[in-house]
Amino acid sequence: MKQFKALRFVFFPLYFFSFFFKRDKNIWVFGAHQNRFCENSKALYQYTSQNDKIIKAIWITGDKKLIQKLHSKKLLSYYKWSIKGLYYSLKAKYYFYNVYSDDINYYTSGGAILVNLWHGIPLKKIEFDVRKGPLQKIFNSKYSFIYKFFKPYLFRNPNYVLSTSKKVSKIFSSALRVPLENCLELGYPRTDLFYDKYLTIDKEKTIIYMPTWRSEKTQFIDEAIKDFTKLNILLETKKIKLLIKLHPNDSWSQENLSNIEFIDSQVDIYDLLPLSEYLITDYSSIYFDYLLLDKEIIFYPFDFKDYVSNHRELYFDYDTYTPGKKVYNFEELLEVLNSIESLEYNKERKKIKKDFFIYEDGSASKRVYEYFKGL
Repeated sequence: MKQFKALRFVFFPLYFFSFFFKRDKNIWVFGAHQNRFCENSKALYQYTSQNDKIIKAIWITGDKKLIQKLHSKKLLSYYKWSIKGLYYSLKAKYYFYNVYSDDINYYTSGGAILVNLWHGIPLKKIEFDVRKGPLQKIFNSKYSFIYKFFKPYLFRNPNYVLSTSKKVSKIFSSALRVPLENCLELGYPRTDLFYDKYLTIDKEKTIIYMPTWRSEKTQFIDEAIKDFTKLNILLETKKIKLLIKLHPNDSWSQENLSNIEFIDSQVDIYDLLPLSEYLITDYSSIYFDYLLLDKEIIFYPFDFKDYVSNHRELYFDYDTYTPGKKVYNFEELLEVLNSIESLEYNKERKKIKKDFFIYEDGSASKRVYEYFKGL
């Protein structure tokens, strides 16, 4: 924090200066939260790079190793504080990012058109809609002015936000303070690969477990999985591989077992989801996207009462909008895994999917690209 206090006086003038920089409609910059290469911005960046030789699509990041990887694939990428990184961030007319403009560079974003691709259809309340828990202190409390000063990018409203349906647009319009007509119901680029006909699934059944982030409990996983050894024995018997993907903000140290593997938080889970046969989650928005795969989902809200009372409210009634088997403790989870082949929630999934997705065609990247290309 002390380092940030010292630096803010350097960067604030840059932010104001950035409003007067002449922007080029053929320069698009992309980025992702925590210097990752993932999700909607990744998919749209790759599509634009591959399909348009006029637009200069550039990935901006603070990870120099990632830049090298992208360069090896002949993709443009620059370090956010380098001369070229700053130059192109000041020249770009369009900013495409997953969470905040600082995924690219907040201080160079003045005068650019900000397009928040977001990172999931919300089940739990987000941003300015949050009225309880730790995040409420940021967006809706007497302390908000402190965050506005030290983290101003949290309060920079985007010009556009990407959506998947009218129901979702209403949420984003309120939570991100964007006019409803600027919530673009074009679908999520990150789900395009779900429609790749050449994907092959391993003979061994694969389950992905993705619990949501709990802002004040970074090591909650021991509450969810009481006995890793017992779980592993069951998975061995059933010939099931369990992949556990925690949120990047979570901290947990656990050695991989024969049938349980922890996935690095930097891995883009969308490369793995189509290869799985089942998903286990709780309040994570990941399950909405998983509906497009039309595969079974197990909902494991082991701390439901505590979560909705003390952490985050939900936009929808949990039982109504979670189309899958629900279990509330570790023993119930083991029972369901032991008879996992009997799960059958196809009708429920289709019903919920209609509310949240207009498109199911694998062409979201193309639609988003064509929309902004045509502006």
